[in-house]
Amino acid sequence: MKHTKYLTVILAAACGLLFLGACTSSSTPPPPKTMTVTPPAGSNATFVTLRTGDTLKIVLNANPPQGGYAWVNAGRADSVLEQQGAAVFTPASKPKEIDTVTFTFVAKRTGAQMLNLAYRPLNDRTPPPIEKSYGVSVVVQE
Repeated sequence: MKHTKYLTVILAAACGLLFLGACTSSSTPPPPKTMTVTPPAGSNATFVTLRTGDTLKIVLNANPPQGGYAWVNAGRADSVLEQQGAAVFTPASKPKEIDTVTFTFVAKRTGAQMLNLAYRPLNDRTPPPIEKSYGVSVVVQE
């Protein structure tokens, strides 16, 4: 992927921010929050900073799963973020609106993780080619 180098630089910078964030202290942590990321057209990467316990929702344009393609979490398993159930498909509520799929993750511990979401055919038994991809570089602080 041609954006891998770009995402690696973002992840390295995020780790630096994580280190700086660990140097500060707060007596009362803020309550968990939910952050929703909806990438603009043409975007293939995002950087997000969360706190332990926060929820991250990633909403992507999608077609119905019956179309033979679907967004999947193509990244490696990690203990920084934990996916909450399967991705949820939501059909458009009005004509000319776009169907979406939502991935939900909870920040389980401090650290950095790269999420790789890929739009792939569902019916291939061999590893299918990636039609589209979207990366989210996440840093979780205390």
